[in-house]
Amino acid sequence: GREEVLEKFGVEPEMVADALALAGDASDNIPGVPKVGPKSAGAKPGPACYGLGGLYPTVTDANLVLGTLDQNNVLGGSMSLDTTSAERSINDEIAVPLGISLTEAAAGILRIVVTNMAVALRLAFLSRGQDARKFSLGAFGGAGPLHATLLARELGMPTVVVPVYPGINSALGLLQTTVRHVYLQSSVSRLSETSTDEVDNLFVNLENRAEVDLREENFDLNDVNFLRQIDMRYQYQGYQIPVNCPIALTTTNFKHKLKSSFDEAHQQIYGSSAPNEDAELVTYRIIVEVTVPKLELPKLNKRGNAKNALIGSRKFYDLEAKNFVNASIYQRDKLSAGNTFEGPSIVQQFDSTTVVLSGMKCTVDNYGNIIIKIEEKV
Repeated sequence: GREEVLEKFGVEPEMVADALALAGDASDNIPGVPKVGPKSAGAKPGPACYGLGGLYPTVTDANLVLGTLDQNNVLGGSMSLDTTSAERSINDEIAVPLGISLTEAAAGILRIVVTNMAVALRLAFLSRGQDARKFSLGAFGGAGPLHATLLARELGMPTVVVPVYPGINSALGLLQTTVRHVYLQSSVSRLSETSTDEVDNLFVNLENRAEVDLREENFDLNDVNFLRQIDMRYQYQGYQIPVNCPIALTTTNFKHKLKSSFDEAHQQIYGSSAPNEDAELVTYRIIVEVTVPKLELPKLNKRGNAKNALIGSRKFYDLEAKNFVNASIYQRDKLSAGNTFEGPSIVQQFDSTTVVLSGMKCTVDNYGNIIIKIEEKV
């Protein structure tokens, strides 16, 4: 298996870790080459280092073995990781079968996962006709900041932005999102044969349903916006177009205005319309939006320098240098606005760990975001 892999990729034995990365998604049918993801170990049994019965090595185990994770400082020190179990898992499942060292095996796992992410991100940029080098990379999620600088360097992206609370960044965004409910009622009829009262009654019934739900959710109805829409089509069409409908249907020329709006929308979308033809009303829709309070992160005070947040140092494996380097360890909540520091360094916090590679420079902005400038490869 090992010889076949090396021969396939044309690499020397000491470069086997690189071969693992090059294999990437194509490794499924190659004997002896690991595949990273998409199946997850989950929380239970979790990675081997969780000590909950997990037997197979994961990316978390690799990061622990390579020194990017602190075995005694996970979730603010409330959880410890078992380095011995992580080493045993990687050694038994990868290192020994391939005849490579524990470090090479762990580095191979990390190279594969970064390569997989880089390929996916490149395809996303290409599909939109964009150049990754013109964008900054946002690092969020518990593991995002662990790998963001590796990924940015791989793609040539100039900057990584690590938000204040990367592990709960998505939840914070959700809490600031406008609440929206949608209610539908199908009732097919010709516009010419439908009275204003019939239209209004259908909408009122939908609004009553919405108000019941909103009260159960303890929303103030004064903060609620209702938007009425009707999906319309010309007769014998198999598709509809949503058309906004006024809340108050008191105007005598309501039907004319609704038909004109539909004709205009059809013209814009399909390049044609039929103003002299009747239209059908197909589906009635109420869109309910509730504005929620927005979270405003406080500005940080400018005090001291990054040395105030320095809590120690430890060695971690630099994939580019192919060697362990000494990294400064910073405590995230002790950093203040305007602080600057350089890699190699690791920033620890309750919900995440940020890895800053050699040659990279960091600045903390006024709101506590870490702005990492990636060095350009020559």
